[in-house]
Parts: sequence; structure tokens; C-alpha cells
Amino acid sequence: LKAGSSDRRRSGRGRTRQPCAPAARARPMADLEEALAEHGRLRRELAKEHHKLRNRQEAHLLELEFWRRCALNLNLRLAEGQMHVHGLAADGEDEEEGEAASQQEARAEASVDELRRLNAARTEAEQRLSKLGEDLRSTRLEVADKTALSQELEERACSQAVALLTRRASGPAETFVASLVRLDVQTLRWVQDRMDLHSKTRALGVHAAATGVATRNGSGGGRGGGGGAGGRGGEHHGGWTGGEEGGAGGGRWAR
Repeated sequence: LKAGSSDRRRSGRGRTRQPCAPAARARPMADLEEALAEHGRLRRELAKEHHKLRNRQEAHLLELEFWRRCALNLNLRLAEGQMHVHGLAADGEDEEEGEAASQQEARAEASVDELRRLNAARTEAEQRLSKLGEDLRSTRLEVADKTALSQELEERACSQAVALLTRRASGPAETFVASLVRLDVQTLRWVQDRMDLHSKTRALGVHAAATGVATRNGSGGGRGGGGGAGGRGGEHHGGWTGGEEGGAGGGRWAR
């Protein structure tokens, strides 16, 4: 009986100390790693898009300021040329003044042509600015979509992590072994005390069971002796048959 109890205790401890099967957790961990990798990739793409957007905005502002300065300078030059032409036309009476006036007029016409060219360039710049605005809006929409997707992947990864940490694998022993890394020192000491108390209680129960078995064996031996006496009495009075049966009964009680 003691040997059987020791074997059962060893087998029970062996079952308790079996580690969790890694196959039950391989798939959720793989899904979690894939979700985290996708989340990181989307974050990097989002940072790149934000960087491109800032660069486009800065380039647009610089180009707009440049064309504004060019238009202002041309307007000033045109105004000065017109004022000079009108002054020469009013004061010019000789041929030299007429030639100077014609030269100034030609310069004014050249300035007008230059102004027209700059106006055309400004129109082109405004068109480019409009296109940049459309690109900016589309980029913002794309960034918003990627941000939403990134948040969704992050929530999915968090949900998978929570499900992985809170789900029950197959039994209390596996759950306890899996949760050892998350327990503090005080909780582990309490668990050790409970295990020691359980071992002592079980040892006392085994000892009491062994004592009860020994007591029953002793009483059975007494009854077996009585059976043997009855067998001998039967042999004395009725022959060998009763004695053999009584002896057999005493042997069974002794066992």
C-alpha cells in the first residue's frame, strides 16, 4: 500500500509538472507578431508621408513668396518706366529727346512683355499650387486611412494579446505554470506554503490509511484463527471436510 501511494504521488506530481504544450500557443503568438510587424510598417509609412507633406508645404510657400516678389518688382519697374516716358514726352522737344523717348517707350514695351510673361508664369504657378493642394488633400485622406488602419491593427493586436494572456490552455496545472512568470514573490511564497501544507496533509492521510490497513489485517488474522479452530472442531466431530473449510476461511481472513 505504501509503495502504491508513493507511485500515485509520483505520477500525480509528474502530471502537475508537465509544461504547457507550445503548439496550443504557437498560432496566436504568430498572429500577434504579424500584427505588430504590420503595425510598425504602417507607422513608418505614415511618418514618411508626413515628412513628404511638410516638404511640399515648405516648397509651396517658398515658391509663392518668390513669385510675389517678382510681381512686385515688375510692377515697380513698370511704374517707374511709365513715369519716365511721360516725363520725356512732356519735355522732349528735340530729336535726341525724341530718340530717348522712343528708347524709353521700347523699354516700357519690353517691360510690359516681361510683365505679361511673369503674369503667365504666375498663372502657371497658381495652377501648380492648385494641383499641389489636390495632392495635399489626397495625401491627407491617405494618411487618415492609414492611421485608421494602424489603430485597427493596434486594437486587434491588443485584443489578441489579452486573449492570449487570459485564455485557459487545458487545465489548472497548465494555467498555473503559465502564470508563474507574472506572479510576485509574496504570491509565490503563499503558493509554496499551500503546497507544503497539502503535502503534509496528504502524508498524514497516507499514514492513517496504512495504520487502518494494519489494524484490519490484525483483526482479520484473529478471525482467521477462529475459523481454523472451527475447522479442527469439524475435523474432530465430522471428519476432514469441515476442518479443511475452516482452515481455508482462516487463511482468507489472514490475507
